[in-house]
Amino acid sequence: MATGNAQSIARRVSLIGVLSLSLALLFISGAVSVLLTRVAHERVLSWVGDKTQALVDAMNAMDDTSRTLVQRSFGSFRQEFGPSFTLDETSGELRDWGPKLNDNFTQVDKFAGTTGGVATVFAAKGDDFLRITTSLKNDKGERAMGTLLGKQHPAYASVSAGQSYAGRAVLFGRAYMTYYEPIKNDAGKLVGLLFIGFDLDAFEGAIGKMAAESKFFDSGGIYLLNVGKDLSQARFAAHPSAKGKLLSEVSPEFAKQLAELGEDGYLGSAPDLLGNGRGDNFAVVRKNPKTGHWVVAQVSRGEAMASHWATLVPFWLLLGGATVALGFGLAWLLRNWVAKPLATLSDGVRAIAQGDLSTAMHSSRNDEIGALTRDAEAMRTRLADMIGTVRHSVDSIGTASTEIATGNQDLSQRTEQTASNLQIAASSMEQLTSTVKQTADSARTANQLVSSASSAAAKGGTVVGQVVATMDEINTSSKKINDIIGVIDGIAFQTNILALNAAVEAARAGEQGRGFAVVASEVRSLAQRSAEAAKEIKTLIGASVDKVETGSRLVQEAGSSMDEIVSSVQRVSDIIGEITAAAAEQSDGIGQVNQSVLQLDQMTQQNAALVEESAAAAESLRDQAQRLVEAVAVFRLAAGQNAAPAPRAAAPLAKAPTPASKPAPAAARPPAAKNSPPVARKAPAAAPPPPAQDDGAWETF
Repeated sequence: MATGNAQSIARRVSLIGVLSLSLALLFISGAVSVLLTRVAHERVLSWVGDKTQALVDAMNAMDDTSRTLVQRSFGSFRQEFGPSFTLDETSGELRDWGPKLNDNFTQVDKFAGTTGGVATVFAAKGDDFLRITTSLKNDKGERAMGTLLGKQHPAYASVSAGQSYAGRAVLFGRAYMTYYEPIKNDAGKLVGLLFIGFDLDAFEGAIGKMAAESKFFDSGGIYLLNVGKDLSQARFAAHPSAKGKLLSEVSPEFAKQLAELGEDGYLGSAPDLLGNGRGDNFAVVRKNPKTGHWVVAQVSRGEAMASHWATLVPFWLLLGGATVALGFGLAWLLRNWVAKPLATLSDGVRAIAQGDLSTAMHSSRNDEIGALTRDAEAMRTRLADMIGTVRHSVDSIGTASTEIATGNQDLSQRTEQTASNLQIAASSMEQLTSTVKQTADSARTANQLVSSASSAAAKGGTVVGQVVATMDEINTSSKKINDIIGVIDGIAFQTNILALNAAVEAARAGEQGRGFAVVASEVRSLAQRSAEAAKEIKTLIGASVDKVETGSRLVQEAGSSMDEIVSSVQRVSDIIGEITAAAAEQSDGIGQVNQSVLQLDQMTQQNAALVEESAAAAESLRDQAQRLVEAVAVFRLAAGQNAAPAPRAAAPLAKAPTPASKPAPAAARPPAAKNSPPVARKAPAAAPPPPAQDDGAWETF
């Protein structure tokens, strides 16, 4: 079975099956073991609890026996006294039908000697009872005369109510089974008590012996605690070494555990109070309300479960043997039913993988492996037919791919040339756009200058008009001055005539008129000078008026010329504005043409890149066809099928033309439009990898 370095599927399935089976059996066995362990532990707990309860029942039986005995024994003691009693409350003397009972030990000693018990007669004293005669002795060995019953005594409540009491009582450090009977006078008044009791040392000894003889396995046992009314005062009533000691002194932690004890009386972890030297102890506690004792059973968990673990060992050994047997059986079945048929199928598939399609595969099995073998045979047959068809088609694919590659190379060359021409046209359009833009800028500047000149000419025309108006006003003023000079000239003429007349009159007057003649002469001289000055002023004013008229006429002519200049400048400004608008429209149109040329250039470059990619794809197709020829050549077909054609050498393609160098763009080239960003040419497709060996050729195919 040729499996190479790969691990056998049967071995893996066997391993997985064995592991799964082992895990399942382990889980089931573990669950069963846990369940059995729990049952065994519960059985041990039940056994220990029953044995502990048996001791409690024995204690109760002995307690009941003691109660019955003390009650029956009281009858004989009662017969020693009369039916009624009298009490002298002043002296404290208690009597029946005979002498006083105080310090009379006859009856009590008789009872003690006859039964071995103790007896006492109490006389009522206030709300308590005083021992007036007794055979009971204190811890010093003396009769306990003159001592009170005490309100803390367990019988106090019953006897105070006039009822008898039978039960345990600790008197002077010793436990007794006691019986108290109230005694009354003829009026029915309580006057005292009669008491008998039996020492329980023998009872305690018997119980202690039973506890000491109770064993659990090798080291477990039972000890007793006399709890009474308060667990804090619990003492060991039966114990190998701690009898009479307080539990709180021997093991405070265990005292806390007992204080939290549940109703089931089970403690999963208990201290080693029996000194067995084991730390895996648990405890079972049973309480005896009648006697006030707690029976504690201490058991080692390891010892309790040892027999159980010993019972489980054969079970686990049997489980391990069954697992090994099942594993070997499963491995043998998988090897014969799966591994060997798969190895045969693997050999056939490996032959197909190595190119041998001439070996047929057959299987008569009706399971999945048989179906897989038949499917593999169908695959071999179809693959052989397909290889024959491919061999016929590969040669024509190579020829067609060569022609496509050659045509793509030619198309790529023409596209590159077109792209170069478009780049030149785009550069020229950029230069033309720059020139038109400069012309438009110059026309816009001239328009601004003409507008400034027109404004200046308009202002000059306004100033000339103001000058003409001023000259007219000066001319008018000059005429008025001329009129005034005429008046002055007339006044001077009249003055001269008057002065002449005055001189004539002075001459006529002779000597009296000589002074007046002098004045008249001066006035006449002044009038003549005034007339001459007026003539000169008039002459100057006339000349000024003539010049003013001439200047006014010239200013009017200058105003007319200035109006014509303003009109001409306005017409020039309008013409230059039209030129500016036309230049701007021309610049926009050329810019749009430039953008269109740039877009056309970009699309041409994209087309060139696509052509290059197409050429590379055609070249790759031709190489793939060649590799397909080489790949198909490795297959061996059955007799009667076409042989593989000889590998055909690929004709080298013509080298792609080098794109024409781009002219340097103009300095003022505008940016491309945002809606058509330039697209960089894609790099030609990478050359296909060289033909691989047989496995690689099959993978490529």
